[in-house]
Amino acid sequence: MVKMNIKDLLNPSCTSAQSDVSSTKTILDKLAHLLGEQCPSVGSDKILEELVARERLGSTAIGHGVAMPHAKLSSITSPMLAIVTTQNGIDFDAPDDELVDIFFGLILPDEDKGEHLQSLKCITELARQEEVRKSLRAAADQQSLVDVAITQSED
Repeated sequence: MVKMNIKDLLNPSCTSAQSDVSSTKTILDKLAHLLGEQCPSVGSDKILEELVARERLGSTAIGHGVAMPHAKLSSITSPMLAIVTTQNGIDFDAPDDELVDIFFGLILPDEDKGEHLQSLKCITELARQEEVRKSLRAAADQQSLVDVAITQSED
């Protein structure tokens, strides 16, 4: 299986730094909107519906202020990633009880060719690094966020 990299998943326009969102609903809506713009055949509403359904199964927060809301969709052929940082943390039912301010939104093809686990692993490896989290939180704009995510994932 080929190792996946953030740059394989992330369209730079699917990012938003320092977003002023304050609830689970608004952050999932923001992620769905960013991903929906890149995938008009699916649309934001369907993506939001699937992200919400996944969160109902259990929080996708992984700790240290990071969450990975994700969903599988039958109408896409390759994984897509959105990254959003928030001005203030959101209560996302994290296992460490920390508020979440870094969100990696991921949609995956329903026909999984190992991409699901590879994608989640790629993001988790990035999110585990304290320096990466600090840099993502410090990113003031879309380009800075993209630069941090892509540069750090290549190391």
